[in-house]
Amino acid sequence: MPEITFTVPGKITGKQSHLPKKGGSGYKNPVTASAEAKVGWLGKQAGLIPREGPIELIIVYYYLVPNSYSKKKMAELTIRFRGKWIVRKITKPDTDNMLKTIKDGLEGVAYHNDAQVWRDTQSKIYGDCNETVITVRWENA
Repeated sequence: MPEITFTVPGKITGKQSHLPKKGGSGYKNPVTASAEAKVGWLGKQAGLIPREGPIELIIVYYYLVPNSYSKKKMAELTIRFRGKWIVRKITKPDTDNMLKTIKDGLEGVAYHNDAQVWRDTQSKIYGDCNETVITVRWENA
């Protein structure tokens, strides 16, 4: 399967609810809109184009280790995964709202409709900096 991987610097903001406005309808939260635009722009820069058919997303969220974590706490969260030692992040933010931001940001960039995403894999781990690595896979037509 062909794939393109790109990195989004900083933390991904989880999808936030629409803000109310007079007249009953709402408008997109500017923080969410900015995060979606950033993901979409970086995806385009990486060479993504809207594709037909099934799409797979593999997302790894990296976070800086809090200064308050002891060596014991780090050891409790460390596991061997796919041949590498990783330190799992098991605190907020939840991945479901961050996934919504990424999927909406990639709509029209990597696929026509986010319903084309048939599988997504997400991991939150501690690393050297705050960033998100997104891999988009598709089948050759």
